[in-house]
Amino acid sequence: MLESLKGKPSDVRVMTSVSVANVLSQSLIGQRFEPDDPKLQKLFTLMNEVVGKLEGASLVHFFPFLKYAPGDPFGAKALEAKAKEIKDIFSSFVQQHDEDKSKDSNDASIDNVVAAYNYEKKRKLEAGGMTMLDDENLVKTLLDMFMIGFDTVNTTIAWCLLYILHHPDVQEKIFREIEAEVGPHRLPSLHDKNSLPYLSAVIMETQRLGSVLPLNIPRKCNTETEVLGYKIPKGATVIPNLDSVLSDPEVWGDDANLFRPERFIDASGKLVQKEELIPYSMGRRGCPGEAFANMQLFIFLAVLFQRFRFLPADAKNLPTLKGFLGTSNAPSPYDVRVISRA
Repeated sequence: MLESLKGKPSDVRVMTSVSVANVLSQSLIGQRFEPDDPKLQKLFTLMNEVVGKLEGASLVHFFPFLKYAPGDPFGAKALEAKAKEIKDIFSSFVQQHDEDKSKDSNDASIDNVVAAYNYEKKRKLEAGGMTMLDDENLVKTLLDMFMIGFDTVNTTIAWCLLYILHHPDVQEKIFREIEAEVGPHRLPSLHDKNSLPYLSAVIMETQRLGSVLPLNIPRKCNTETEVLGYKIPKGATVIPNLDSVLSDPEVWGDDANLFRPERFIDASGKLVQKEELIPYSMGRRGCPGEAFANMQLFIFLAVLFQRFRFLPADAKNLPTLKGFLGTSNAPSPYDVRVISRA
């Protein structure tokens, strides 16, 4: 699809969205979609509508009494309706999966989350134990994994392509590394990760500076505690500020606001892992999909930079680096020219 653009300025997120969604759907429900699949397009439409209503509706989340306001001034009721439509789509995925499995006598292979979930549920029930593994929780699990995984991966790819438009030297360094270690004739794989430290550094710097989830998911304090002299009462809602770490000059230096992948490369050219890089949070409540998301980012970007050169639609008027906050911190829509290296 990218080759078919033939250098015409386009918003490539339309295409990366389909690819990222298909990786997730294959892993979650064992199914892939064509780009024009009605159900997939409906899902994208609903997700965009949810983002558009999220800012106002979030006030109701933190101030529940606002839901009694006449009409729907904050869009919370409309958001709830859209969220239900998305949930119904995932319910249909589960139902379709069960119907397809009933037609297939061979259930030995478990190659997606729904199959693994149902296998574990069946195992517990046959053992006579209690389980919370029901269809309601399965749908919620799939919904969380898809929505968060899709948004973070696709948005990080968008940030990465935007940063290399502003830093063409970085793009050429990535290509030269891939050319030397992988070559032009085979696609990069995860086995190449240790051989491509600069690409990994670019991804890490994108995650740091792009700060896709600047504010983490709200948590509840289990017991009264004290942090840096501030008392937090039991039951209080706490929202971790990940961006305060990712952009801290005391951690990253005076150039913390600049895109510089070399900060993750040591003098010997090896990748440096820094514990302050926490785009997925940290500890026991860190995102369980972190490893899967990083795997996707490496594969997608390695292939993209091997096969294509990305150029601005207008070299004299580069797209803004200022993002906007919806479900995540995303770059403003921009066009890019995709040139095949073949």
